[in-house]
Amino acid sequence: MLTVSGEWARHLRPQGRRQFWSVERMTAQQAVLAEARDELVASTEDVPRRAADGKSADDWPQARNPA
Repeated sequence: MLTVSGEWARHLRPQGRRQFWSVERMTAQQAVLAEARDELVASTEDVPRRAADGKSADDWPQARNPA
């Protein structure tokens, strides 16, 4: 039986560490997904404005690829 607080801390430390890093990884992943979703929404908001200009997406100059 574990009665001393140090023994409890040593016993629970690995479980707490796994839980902490699991939450940290999920939080980082959620932040990346939210940022990608925001960028996607921002890029699709441009479409109606382009249509109002009378130009299609194909009429816009292509980005240069230096590679």
